[in-house]
Amino acid sequence: MYLCPENQLLKFKIMAVLKKILKSKPIGKVTFSYSGEAENVAIVGDFNGWDVEASPLKKGKDGVFKITLDLATGGEYE
Repeated sequence: MYLCPENQLLKFKIMAVLKKILKSKPIGKVTFSYSGEAENVAIVGDFNGWDVEASPLKKGKDGVFKITLDLATGGEYE
């Protein structure tokens, strides 16, 4: 995974936790989180067209940035 501050790509450690697979749809709810020093964090990949503005993480009161995405089950993502 990559962090993209100020148009730079930096490798960083991110945690992805599969929260839930929906029974009604072939979707998994995946939560990505990042704890570290940053003003803005976004996750990019083939699932959002590598668009840095498509999936910004929100900073919680605990200082951890998080986002939950719906991703198709059975897929592989970059």
